[in-house]
Amino acid sequence: MAWMLVETIGSLQLSALKVQEKGTVNVEKGRPFVQIKVGGQELQALLDTGASHNFLTEKEAKRLGIPYEKEMGWLKAVNSTPNLIHGVARDTKVRIEDWHGTLDFFVVSMDDYQCILGVEFVDRAKAIPMIFANSMCITEGGELRLLLKVTMADQSDITLGVGVALTVVEHEGGRRKGRGKSKEPSRAREDLGDLEKRLAKVELHLVDGEEKFEEMDTRLMELDGRMEELQGDMQGALNAAIDKLASEGESLRLSHMGEYAALRDENRSLKEQLDRAMGKLKEVEQQVSLVAMAVARGGVATASKTSLVIPSRVEVQKPSVYSGARNAKEIDNFLWSLEQYFRAIGITDDAKKVDHEPLYLVDTAMVWRRRHGDMEKGLCTIASWDEFKRELKR
Repeated sequence: MAWMLVETIGSLQLSALKVQEKGTVNVEKGRPFVQIKVGGQELQALLDTGASHNFLTEKEAKRLGIPYEKEMGWLKAVNSTPNLIHGVARDTKVRIEDWHGTLDFFVVSMDDYQCILGVEFVDRAKAIPMIFANSMCITEGGELRLLLKVTMADQSDITLGVGVALTVVEHEGGRRKGRGKSKEPSRAREDLGDLEKRLAKVELHLVDGEEKFEEMDTRLMELDGRMEELQGDMQGALNAAIDKLASEGESLRLSHMGEYAALRDENRSLKEQLDRAMGKLKEVEQQVSLVAMAVARGGVATASKTSLVIPSRVEVQKPSVYSGARNAKEIDNFLWSLEQYFRAIGITDDAKKVDHEPLYLVDTAMVWRRRHGDMEKGLCTIASWDEFKRELKR
């Protein structure tokens, strides 16, 4: 199993690394280049751990607008004669992805490259080139901070000359004086050991990242299962709620329909009662109208199915009392005057006439006591005015 960088990232993120299950890393041929920003402008810089310092051509320094000071010094490449440098651009701001800092560049004449980052950059940025993985690590405090992709340029794309193992052999003026020397073998071995330690730390970080990836994948699978379970539960709850609402809605609809039918029947009954009441009210209005007309006329008013006798406002003289004399003429006169009086005061019912006629009889207590005894025995019954007249005349 090998690690393969799939994209350039600004800071270390485990998700930027993917595991290649089989095969090996495809190592590109050529020299390693990194994309850097100097003075806010981008350019490709050769990553050369054989160079002692950082180098920039005079033409590129002018294009980027980087100021440099004239200083005395010589540049010597392997198997070449020393050449004078043009100057030194100190504390130049450089940015590589998320890393930024200041570097010193020796402005020189080079035919092969425009910019070279040497051992000074590696020490300053705590960088670990990994050419076998086409990448470079930048560490901080022993921890991996940034993982960069390194572009490998094919040798046929560039003109190789003496731009290898560039070394400033002598530098005078400014803040640097004396003669630069190549690193001793013991110093080189120490640097190599330090590099191996850094690579071991990077390997540990990669292994730890692989374990974290596996753990994350397991958690994602568990989360996916829980999400499906939660989705099923939510769908079930939603279906149950919908069914419950539908059932309650149907029950409510049926209940409302029953109440509506009851109200409709009640309204129909009330309407019938109201119609009857209105009919009776019309009859009462007619009767009141007839009574008013009768009162106004002082006589008798009649209507369909109704007969009203309104007493006259004229004073009616009461008839003379009957003393019980057995004179036929006196009896006829008494009965005639009593009938006229009853008609005048509005008494037309026979039962009422029979009830009122004893008021106009005198000296008849013994007669009516005998008649009362006969009525109790069933021998005599007076139920009408005609019967009273017959009994009185007998």
